[in-house]
Amino acid sequence: MGNLFKPKYIPINMVPKNVHAWEIKGYAIIKKQLRDDIRKGLKEKYGSLNKAEIALNISDYYHRKLHETFTRKDILFRLIKESKTGRHESEKYITKWKDTIPQESYKINFPVKPNILHTRIISHLIGDGTIGSNYTWCQKDVAPLEILIRKLLGKNLRRRNQVVTIPRIIIKIMVQALDLKLDNLTKEELCEKIAYLPKNHKIQLLTAIIEDEGTCDINRIRIRMNNERIMNVIKQVIDSLNYSRSNLTKRWYKKDGVKKDLWDISLNVKGIKKYWKDLKKIEDIYGKSLGLWKKREKVKKLSKQKANIDGWIRNKSLRRKILKSGRFKNVSFDSIKREFLLTDNETMSILRYMVNKKDLKKIKQGVYKKNEIAEANLPLLSIL
Repeated sequence: MGNLFKPKYIPINMVPKNVHAWEIKGYAIIKKQLRDDIRKGLKEKYGSLNKAEIALNISDYYHRKLHETFTRKDILFRLIKESKTGRHESEKYITKWKDTIPQESYKINFPVKPNILHTRIISHLIGDGTIGSNYTWCQKDVAPLEILIRKLLGKNLRRRNQVVTIPRIIIKIMVQALDLKLDNLTKEELCEKIAYLPKNHKIQLLTAIIEDEGTCDINRIRIRMNNERIMNVIKQVIDSLNYSRSNLTKRWYKKDGVKKDLWDISLNVKGIKKYWKDLKKIEDIYGKSLGLWKKREKVKKLSKQKANIDGWIRNKSLRRKILKSGRFKNVSFDSIKREFLLTDNETMSILRYMVNKKDLKKIKQGVYKKNEIAEANLPLLSIL
């Protein structure tokens, strides 16, 4: 099973940290005013710029061209420290930023305050994204993610067929904001950290997963992944948002003749209604680009269906009656249908519900055996 993410609850008040320029690797150009303040501070501390260069073992190039050429972050903040200009005030004078010298620059206002736009972009790494030397997302239509990145950085990206590369600066910012490490970043850790963020961030995580890994059936949104650890986090995110769902179920599929595990969870109509209402609030404030993309109309249609609340309540009630000691030796389709005057569909609904809860184990077609542990714990069932 591994080290699964199983907190008792997911708090809703852990906001991502602000990210300062000195906390991430990169290169900066600053305003001339800050350059002049740095040079003035060096003169005051060392007596002259020449003496400062000797003491710091640097050439005049490093302080003379700060407003014209990109300077490595650690060199810049060393000069800021030596000149006593104050790093918190100084970072506000950064005009351009680069991850590496050959790459294009971005206009970033430091300190960066990560928002749900940052969260949505990196959440797509968890589903159809890749983490490694590059951070990419692959889909038939990558335009929606490009729109988000352009909204955040003000730059158009170069597209490679059906793959969009998420700029490393966004990854660096969110890794720092979430107390992660860039060198050994994993999808599982990223998912777990986002799960602790406030409600709208978690909705963006769930929306990215639905967009990448979800399918819309007649009366549910179904999410399936082969990563148990991530699916456990998604289950807890759904619960923390109070969306009605199915159980997380282990299934299997065959790939190249090899049997592989698959985990499956669904939002039912009741859960979809609440999810859609929350998502619409985000769209109304931030625009449809932070809603669903290719699945938007399908989910909108599902949200208008009538929720089968009665069936859910009925199954919870019947569960107690079926588990009651001595009532049924073996549970069969026919006995349950006859005893409780149910339709075929209602009978299958309660039996499937109890199998998923591990109250019953199927022996053969239409016949089930009760789980003795579930029967023994019957007085506790009212709180489940």
